Amino acid sequence: IRDGVIEAEAEVIETALGQIKTGDAAELDIAGIGRIAGKVRLIGATVDPQTRLGLVRIAIDQSPGLRSGLFAGGWIITDQHEGLTVPSSAVLTDAAGTFVMRVNDGVVQKRAVVAGLIWETRREVLSGLAPGDTVVARAGAFFADGDKVTPVTAPAGAGQ
Repeated sequence: IRDGVIEAEAEVIETALGQIKTGDAAELDIAGIGRIAGKVRLIGATVDPQTRLGLVRIAIDQSPGLRSGLFAGGWIITDQHEGLTVPSSAVLTDAAGTFVMRVNDGVVQKRAVVAGLIWETRREVLSGLAPGDTVVARAGAFFADGDKVTPVTAPAGAGQ
């Protein structure tokens, strides 16, 4: 607690410390309270030689029930952008490269893609697909170019 403001002290692996800047946004899940926003206030000048972790202090927005000593886990947001994503299981790789199985008018087409970041159950697709394209979300390796299928879409909000 500094000047009545509660901070979180986070241990961050040394390889990620270089990406963090003072002022970066943070999202913390605090035991018994839930998700709370904050900002990086201070990045420690040293790394523990045994654990290879560095300390980062995060100023936390005020919230009822917030007190010193609570356990927290979370994320420091070092980059944020919008992009096209598909379920991670839809992105496949073989000797020829990375691809998805796209469905067009009920026919499966193998489509080369450039895949990007993975977040939770989603995989970013940097090129090779357009918004609104339908892909085989699971078991795409069992389909071949030209297979005829009847697509079944996930209900809205199902996370697929």
